[in-house]
Amino acid sequence: MRSSTGSIACQKGPRLGGAVPSNSPGAGLRGRSIAFLLSVLAAASAVAGCGGADGRESPAISKAAFTKQGSAICEATRRGIRSDFEAFTKGSEGRKVARAEKAGELTPEEAAARVGEEIIVPAMRQELEEFRALGVPPGDDDRVAALLEAFAEGAEAAEAHPEEAAANGTEAFGRSGRVASAYGLEGC
Repeated sequence: MRSSTGSIACQKGPRLGGAVPSNSPGAGLRGRSIAFLLSVLAAASAVAGCGGADGRESPAISKAAFTKQGSAICEATRRGIRSDFEAFTKGSEGRKVARAEKAGELTPEEAAARVGEEIIVPAMRQELEEFRALGVPPGDDDRVAALLEAFAEGAEAAEAHPEEAAANGTEAFGRSGRVASAYGLEGC
């Protein structure tokens, strides 16, 4: 889902139905708990990355404007992920995945991979493009390049292991979230 800034969120999601995997933040919970699922998604976005370097010349932007607009992109992305996840779980595809998981036709990892592939990876890629379009504050070329590289690596990790991005997200989101926070971005 696109926000007012046109971004889509970077977050992860747990399995869709049944018990939550014992290695997940909500171990021991039973059944579908939308509140729990949304809280996991919110936690994921707190460490989610938002971009990637591509070597293109970028227009100049003040650091204040970059951090304000970048934080808005991350927040809009987080809201979009929540909305997309809720729509997915209520929609026919999400119900189909939940039924297949409950029937043993999909493992929890396969169900999580569907969430990663359908929601998280596209959101991370969209957010990456939005950050690339912002430009670079004067004198911060190296820091912004490192930031965008961390976000691109996170997106690549999510693409390679969408089930991990959906189940715990550390590999996909951890480094980029830390780099973003160190630069002054909020909500990434």
